[in-house]
Amino acid sequence: MTTRLTLTTPAAARSYLATPAAQAHAPSYTGEGDEVTVHRVCRRCGGTGEHSFSMVYGHSRCFDCNGAPDRARWTQRMPVTDLAREVRRRERAAVRRQEKRERLAAAREAEADRNQAAVEAALGLALDGTHRILGSLREAARRWGKLTEAQEALAKRIVAEEALPKTPAPEGRTEFTGEVVAIRTVDSVYGMTVKCRIRALDKVGAPTGWTCYGTMPAALLGEERIGHVVTMRATLTQADDDPTHAWFSRPAAARALCTADEYVGYLMRDTEEVSA
Repeated sequence: MTTRLTLTTPAAARSYLATPAAQAHAPSYTGEGDEVTVHRVCRRCGGTGEHSFSMVYGHSRCFDCNGAPDRARWTQRMPVTDLAREVRRRERAAVRRQEKRERLAAAREAEADRNQAAVEAALGLALDGTHRILGSLREAARRWGKLTEAQEALAKRIVAEEALPKTPAPEGRTEFTGEVVAIRTVDSVYGMTVKCRIRALDKVGAPTGWTCYGTMPAALLGEERIGHVVTMRATLTQADDDPTHAWFSRPAAARALCTADEYVGYLMRDTEEVSA
């Protein structure tokens, strides 16, 4: 809120015009007596007579002052008290606009909080704002008040993966078994290549706590592999920003075993065959 001022005398007017709040909204002026000379400029172009190029009219003339010198820049004699009242009106208008912006921002923030709470209640989980993907989903929930089915499935999968134990990924030439959890097609300088993300599994089918990413071996192409358990031998290199993730290259002896749901049964049959 602004305080009420009495600007009826030249001394009070000049005292007010010397304040930082008034100088932020006052036009350029000169004069020391009861009257001052105010130097006005066009509010659209700032006195240049040009604003933006128009493809219709073929020039960049300002549509407010039309580029006329007497309309782009002019002077006006007026009492200093009138100038102070004008500046005071501008200041109070600016304060009201700022207060309105703050009220609208607070209302939008409150609505976003309600949207986020509703989405998290429907999902039964919290969207971590520090996570790169969950943070993006959190902002979408706050803005739109809902998530698509694919976004909800992605959020649940990420939260489930984050809850798994984490261990550093091995490095060097390694033979490993894992579940294909994601596949994407990448257009690179080598053409269209298929990349895959694999969650490593131990000998009993439980996640080991590390993942890897690389080009899908040719032996695994041709079928939908998401959710399948595969085994291969490849060179692993730990990621710089995440020791639990690795990049694999030069895959060899790759083959698909079964789906993730069938893997425990596959291990049991394999154990029975070895025992026999």
